[in-house]
Amino acid sequence: MILKILKFLWFISLLVVLGMLLYAYASMQQEVNLFQKGMLSKESFFYAFLFFLAGLNVFIFLIKGKRGLDDVFQTWFFSMVIFSHVFLVEILAMLVVLNSGERYDYTGFGKIFYGSVVALALGFISLPLYRLYIRISPAKRNE
Repeated sequence: MILKILKFLWFISLLVVLGMLLYAYASMQQEVNLFQKGMLSKESFFYAFLFFLAGLNVFIFLIKGKRGLDDVFQTWFFSMVIFSHVFLVEILAMLVVLNSGERYDYTGFGKIFYGSVVALALGFISLPLYRLYIRISPAKRNE
């Protein structure tokens, strides 16, 4: 049941990322400032981001088509993709604010940004820790 809920949340998060990408495309100038690292044309940024997003989400269909994978791995994988979508929305929001030309206090973004990085890191190590816990759990040894 949790896997079905995560699949629904994955689809919703994908729509949110696509909506934010379209909003970012509509609101940006012709040249996109990439965190003071360089400039990129608006169209190039849009298609590069869309290509990256498609590449990330193609793994969902590869995982769904693979037989023999347990529900724990699939649940973990869907969760990681959802966390990645949230992270991508934050990056797009930061780029929109950065390229808006208005004065903005960026300190609020730092907490959100680093919080999502911590959530991604904890998510990535959660599956190996869970597998290790199951392997050394005394309840499993008695069965």
